[in-house]
Amino acid sequence: MKKKKVNPYEVILITVKLNDKRLKAILKKIDSDPQMKQLYASKWHKIVNFLYNNTGLTIAKVAKSGSFAKHTEYSDSDLDVIFCTSPDYYLSDMQEIIQDKADAIFGDVADVGIGNRAVHIDFASPECNIDVVYLSQDEFDAEFEEIRDFKIIAPLQKDSIKLTKYAFDKVGLSEIKGYQIEKACLQFNYTTLAEYTFHNVKYFTGKIRKHGLTLDDVLRKLI
Repeated sequence: MKKKKVNPYEVILITVKLNDKRLKAILKKIDSDPQMKQLYASKWHKIVNFLYNNTGLTIAKVAKSGSFAKHTEYSDSDLDVIFCTSPDYYLSDMQEIIQDKADAIFGDVADVGIGNRAVHIDFASPECNIDVVYLSQDEFDAEFEEIRDFKIIAPLQKDSIKLTKYAFDKVGLSEIKGYQIEKACLQFNYTTLAEYTFHNVKYFTGKIRKHGLTLDDVLRKLI
C-alpha cells in the first residue's frame, strides 16, 4: 500500500464513534473458538515434552508467554513459549540447537525456522503457529513476573486489547506489536469498552499517521 503524505500540523478529525454493543459482537467473532483453544493446548503440551525430552538440554523452566499467557489472544494469535536452561547459553547457539532438534521432530508436519528472537514452528494442518523463545534465567524470571502481574488487570482492559489488535491487524499495522498495545492499555482507566478501545487506538496516532492512515481508518474496523 502506497503511503500518503502526512501533514504534522493537520487537525485530526475523528468522526467514527464506537459503541459497546457492537464491540462485544466483534469480540464474539474474533475470539478463539473452543477447537482452536484445544488445538493450541495440545501443541503447548507437545512443545513442553519436546523441550524436556528431545533436546538433550537441562531445561530449568518453561511457560506460556505473549497473548495466550495474558488472555488477550484472538483467533489470529500465535502461541509464544518461553524457556530457560541451566546453565545459560548464548542465544544464537541455542536457536541453532532448537531449530535442528525441532526440524528432526516436527519437520514432516511443520515449517521450522529461526526468527529475530524465536524459533518458529508453524504447523500447516490444522494451522497453528508456535514461537519458541529462549531466555536467560534472569530474563525468564523478569518476564514471568510481568505476565503474573498482567493477569490481574480487568477483563474490560483485556477485551479492549483484543479489539485493538484486531483493528490494527485489519489495516495492516503489523509494526505495532501486541506487547506495545498491552502496555499502552495499562495507562488508562475507563468504565466502558468503547472508551478503552478508542484511547488504545488513539495512543498510537503517530504510528498510524506515519503509515498513511487516519484514526478513522482504524476505528472503522470496529463498527
